[in-house]
Amino acid sequence: INAETWGYKELASKMDRSKLEDLKQQATQRPSREVTDQVLAKNIDWNTHSRNGLISSDAAQLLASFDREKRNKNAQQSLLTERGPDIAGAFVEVLDRVTSDSSTVQYTLTVLEELFRDDRRTLNLFTTENLHAADKLFRLLRSTDSYTVDRAIYVLSALLSSDSADVSLVGDLLTQLTSWNSNSAGCIYAVINGLMNILQVDKFRPLFVSHNGIKFLLPFFKTNGRDLHLMYEIIFCFWLLSYNEECAIEFGRYPIVNSIVDLLKTSVREKVVRVSLAMFKNLLNRNETVEQMVDRGLVKVLEAFAKRKWKDEELGDDLGTIKDTLHKNIRILTSFERYQKELQVGQLEWSFVHSEKFWKENVMRFEENDFKVLRQLIALLSSDDAKTVAVACFDIGEFSRFHPQGKIVLQRLGAKLKVMQLMAHGDKEVAKQALFCVQKLVVGQYEVASK
Repeated sequence: INAETWGYKELASKMDRSKLEDLKQQATQRPSREVTDQVLAKNIDWNTHSRNGLISSDAAQLLASFDREKRNKNAQQSLLTERGPDIAGAFVEVLDRVTSDSSTVQYTLTVLEELFRDDRRTLNLFTTENLHAADKLFRLLRSTDSYTVDRAIYVLSALLSSDSADVSLVGDLLTQLTSWNSNSAGCIYAVINGLMNILQVDKFRPLFVSHNGIKFLLPFFKTNGRDLHLMYEIIFCFWLLSYNEECAIEFGRYPIVNSIVDLLKTSVREKVVRVSLAMFKNLLNRNETVEQMVDRGLVKVLEAFAKRKWKDEELGDDLGTIKDTLHKNIRILTSFERYQKELQVGQLEWSFVHSEKFWKENVMRFEENDFKVLRQLIALLSSDDAKTVAVACFDIGEFSRFHPQGKIVLQRLGAKLKVMQLMAHGDKEVAKQALFCVQKLVVGQYEVASK
C-alpha cells in the first residue's frame, strides 16, 4: 500500500514514501492486542439477528459469508471486491439496529477497525448513502464501555478522514476528542489515534487548532512523558500540523518545540527521534521556531545524536540539515529578549532572567508600549502550568520592588488581586511565591518583610 492509499497524498510528494509508511506503521501500534483477538474470535449468529427483525436476511447472509472467511484474508478481500458496498451497508445495518447486544457491537466495530487499518481503500466502500453510519457511531461514543468507545473513535475518525467529509461532523468529533479527561470512557491512545486520522486531511488541521487541540496535547508531555509510545503519537500529530502554514504559525505561540526538545534530552528511542526531526525540518523556514530550537539547546542534543549509529540513514541526513541551519541562526540574545521570548511561548522556567540582577538592570524596559510585557506577565498568572505561575508571581514581586511606581502600576493592572487569590493555590510552590509577592506588594521595603 503506497502513501496515497494511506491518505497522505500531499505528504507523499514531500517526503520519502517508505519513510512515511514506516512512520505510519509505528504510530498505529496498539496495546490490548490480546483483547482484540478475543473479540474477533467470537462467533456472531447473524441469522438470529435477522429472525428478530434487526437486520435483513440479505445482510445476515453477507455477514455470515464474510465471517466464514475470517481466517482467510485473501478470500475476504475477494468478497470485498465483489460485494464491498453491500457488505459495508450490512455493517451499517448492524450499527444502526443491533444496539442492545454489546458483543455484536464490539465485534462489528473491531472488524471495521481491522479492515480500515489493513487497507484504507476499504473506506471507499462507505458511500455517501451509508455514511449515515457516522450518526450511529456518535451515539456509541456515549457508551460506558471503554472498549466500544475506543473502537468507535477509530472507525468514526477513519470514515471522516477525507476531503469530502462533512466539516460539521469533523468539528463535533474534535470537540469530543479534545474534551477527553482521565474520567472519560475510552483510553487516551484511542483519542490520539482518532486525531491522527483527522489530521491526515490538511483542511482539518486549522479546525483542530481552533478546537484548542494544541492546548489539549501539550500537558501530556508532563503527565505522560515516560510513555514513549504515547509521546511518539502526539509528536506525530504535531508533525502533521507542521505541513500546514496556518498551523505552523502556532508553533511560535506555544511551547511545542520546547517540550519536544526536553523530551529528546532524555529519550533516544529512534522512532521518537525520527518523527521529531521530521517535524523540526518542516519548521526550519520559521525564524521564531528556529530561535526556540537554539534557545532550548537543540544543537547540543543533535551533536550527541550525531555520534550514535541509527538504523535509518535518512535520520542522519535530517540531523545534518537541521544542525547546519541552527548553527547559521545562532546569535547572542540580550537577557530582555530572552525574557520576551519566554512570555511569547507562555512557559516560564527558573533561570537567570528571573533574578534580582535581571530586574535591577531591566525593570524600566517594562514601561515600553504601555507596559505590554508586564501585561503579558500578569496574564500568565492564569496559566495551567504551576511552574509558570510560580515564576510569574516572583517576577511581579520583583517589578514591585525595583520599579519606582511598581505597586501603583500593578494595582492599576489588577495584578495584586490575582496574586492574593493564588496564595490559596493547591500547588505549594505557587502558594509560597504568591505569599512572597504579596509581601513585596504591601510592605514598603521587601527587606523589612523578609526580616
